[in-house]
Amino acid sequence: VFSQSIPNAWSIAKKASALIDAPPTELTTAEKDLYETAVDEMGDAGDVYLAVENGLLQSAATAHHGLLLPYERDLAERLYGRDDGLRVLAATPTLAQGMNLPADLVIIAEDSRFDRETNRRDLLDAAALLNAAGRAGRAGQSASGIVLIVPGKVVPLSDEEGTIGEQWTQLREVFSQSDQCLVLEDPFEAVMDRVHHKAEDTGDLERYVVSRLMETPSDGEDGGSPRVDLSRSLTAFLKRKAGDEQWVASRTEAALSVMSGADEDAVVLDQRYRDLASMVGLPEDVLKALSDALADAQDDMASTVAGICEWMFSWMEANPGHLFRMIKPSTFEDLFGKTYGDLASDEEKARYAVPKLEATLRTWMDGAPLKEIQQTISPNGASAEFSPDARKFVIRMIPDLAHVMGLPSRMMQIFTPGGSEPNTVEGAGPLLLAHVCVRRGLRDAEMAAFSMSGGALPRRATHRAFDEVRPHVAVAESGETLENLKERVRAGKDLKQAIEAFSNIDLGPFDSTQL
Repeated sequence: VFSQSIPNAWSIAKKASALIDAPPTELTTAEKDLYETAVDEMGDAGDVYLAVENGLLQSAATAHHGLLLPYERDLAERLYGRDDGLRVLAATPTLAQGMNLPADLVIIAEDSRFDRETNRRDLLDAAALLNAAGRAGRAGQSASGIVLIVPGKVVPLSDEEGTIGEQWTQLREVFSQSDQCLVLEDPFEAVMDRVHHKAEDTGDLERYVVSRLMETPSDGEDGGSPRVDLSRSLTAFLKRKAGDEQWVASRTEAALSVMSGADEDAVVLDQRYRDLASMVGLPEDVLKALSDALADAQDDMASTVAGICEWMFSWMEANPGHLFRMIKPSTFEDLFGKTYGDLASDEEKARYAVPKLEATLRTWMDGAPLKEIQQTISPNGASAEFSPDARKFVIRMIPDLAHVMGLPSRMMQIFTPGGSEPNTVEGAGPLLLAHVCVRRGLRDAEMAAFSMSGGALPRRATHRAFDEVRPHVAVAESGETLENLKERVRAGKDLKQAIEAFSNIDLGPFDSTQL
């Protein structure tokens, strides 16, 4: 059953489960592990989107959406695939995007979506509707399937005039053919059109796309001048096929103008920043500002992962204009809600958001469950069902923060002598592993090295396992490289295992007369 919001999906799942009389289902060993990991990460079984008691699934339906932890999602999909498992998945559109979970019956419970910009509900486009309908009767598993659509508006009928509402006409056009091929539209065309017309909304996205198209020939070829290659795009192929060479030529010229500085708003930096911008997907001027600030940072800033994160948060709060170009403003709005959205300036928003992000990230990296993280983000919403703000932070904000915290490492590898061989740079371990710690929720570089040494464990299990190893890890020596760090952690792990093995040896009775 497809709906357009998580609350609606969960409401449908609860009602469906109450109506379906299904016996409890025994979980397999792998399914029990997934459930126990989800409970451990959340901190409360009541915050997991599946009802399980004593290893038995108690519900016939659950919700499937973009804020599920990976363990919850995997478990829900496994149970739905079983003949004796879940009977109903109440899903948001994330399930329709290419996931192969066939169904005998698909119900599209909402055929429209609220658009904040227009402040109204608009009918879903054909691709969204057909993607959802495509879950019914997948080839090789079910010969046929049924699709039911519940219109979002009452469809008026007039027997006297022989008319039917416009919405029904639109839906019929989408589903009128047994097989439909949708015209593929390349978003690259709209981006290059904005570059060409120098529209007011031309910004970081357009510059990033153009930077990825730039090629600098080797010396002697075209005088070493940069050039733009549009030939690899679907749009250029279609334009040339249609005989529209003028489109290709004009967009190529506009792109060169942007990157050469002919555009009065362009910021032209050396090739290293252009290469870095292409790698990390951020504007060159933002990277230059960060690079300059890092050059002036204290030498001990990068000695610990905590120090790197603290410095980066301080820089972001002091540079809100750069912050909101590194992380999408909508991500902040979704996480912090109306109180944040009502703030007038970027400076106010940064002062509100950055301290909360820093405190919440610290809680995440300390291994706290999401229920505790929820309290850090939203003290007034600490008791919210399923810890929704903590889920948003972990699933939507953490990837962006990990990307940002990895920028100093990227810059070190490009701008520092010897940085191209980062594993051999003295003292670079925390810098190189900061993004790993943020992404995986690990406390420090030693724990990250332990996590990467094999036998990947979930976040909180990693904390518990390394807390037992940490007492056996030697203190770091001055000038330690990343390879030295990894070896030091491996040695501590081996020492712990050796001590445990020795303690399990039965030496038999001790006879002092044999000494």
